[in-house]
Amino acid sequence: MRRLLLIAGVLSAVTVVARGHHGRDFLLMQDYSIPVPFHGVITGGFSASFQQPEDEMEMETGVFAGVAPRTGLGMNVKGGDHGEGWDFSAVAPYVQVQLTPPEMKFPVRVALIAGWQYAVNREAGGHDHGGGHSHEVKPVAVKQKVKRKAAAAAAPAAAAAAADPAVPCGPDYGPDAPPCDDPAVTTPHDHSTHDHGDGAVSAGHDDGHEHGVAGESGSGVVTDDIFHAQGGIHQHGVNQWFGRLIVETDLTAADKVLFNLLAVMPEGGKAAWGYAGGYRHAFSHVVALGVEAIGDFGEANQHELMAGAYLAPTHAVLVRLGAGFGLTRESADFTLRAGLVWRF
Repeated sequence: MRRLLLIAGVLSAVTVVARGHHGRDFLLMQDYSIPVPFHGVITGGFSASFQQPEDEMEMETGVFAGVAPRTGLGMNVKGGDHGEGWDFSAVAPYVQVQLTPPEMKFPVRVALIAGWQYAVNREAGGHDHGGGHSHEVKPVAVKQKVKRKAAAAAAPAAAAAAADPAVPCGPDYGPDAPPCDDPAVTTPHDHSTHDHGDGAVSAGHDDGHEHGVAGESGSGVVTDDIFHAQGGIHQHGVNQWFGRLIVETDLTAADKVLFNLLAVMPEGGKAAWGYAGGYRHAFSHVVALGVEAIGDFGEANQHELMAGAYLAPTHAVLVRLGAGFGLTRESADFTLRAGLVWRF
């Protein structure tokens, strides 16, 4: 069923009849262009990330309009399926300002975007991808790491329980007491007085992460219902400030190079930084091809490289298609993207 939704999403992004213009030329980045006052663009996008144990899909639509010379206002609406079914996740208004004037002859153009993401359906501590891309150490990679750590900690925990005389085990506690070498026997202890180290999972420790573990207390077994929120540039279900510093230049009339410096500041969390960059070559007014990349500077360690095709069937519409793959084990294995730009 989810694969059918993927196909339907890609086809809908490609076949919608619309009009567009120059600007918003890439899939992973924002460019310098701002419409003249009282004109704007409507954008739509779809992405599907294939990874273990759960694939993820996202859809986003937005509007962006010029409101004054060198200034534009926009808003994006986001939703997706990150393993628990489709959900409406966030609304993100923003402002974009051109820091260098368009008429300046200097070949490098610079702009700045700043906005606020309001989480419509907030998750406890956030959901880290996607963000957007959460998106974030992906929940998949974190779940696998936590499970391995919990399994490695099970044997030492059982040995400590057997050696602790406070454990109700052995014949001194009656015929029904378990033997002291039973690995299921655990010792109650106070989480507030010691540190688990790297070999166990704790709730609410102060390392900039949040962990939630479902399962029987003290069993040493972590179930699939693990929640782990960690900083990154693609986050879902959290309120946060976000920004982009945009730098672009034209190598020739047909070749554009673009770079974005990304920053997010989750509410009550710590800032995360990342990058996006790309190159685009126009073979004609209708067809252009390019390569794009996006990733984190911090501990989330997600990096994606993507090939893109940009098609303008009319002067008013731009269809964007991309296929990418992750460069690290924290990244999605493979990602498909589709987008549409319509200028009004």
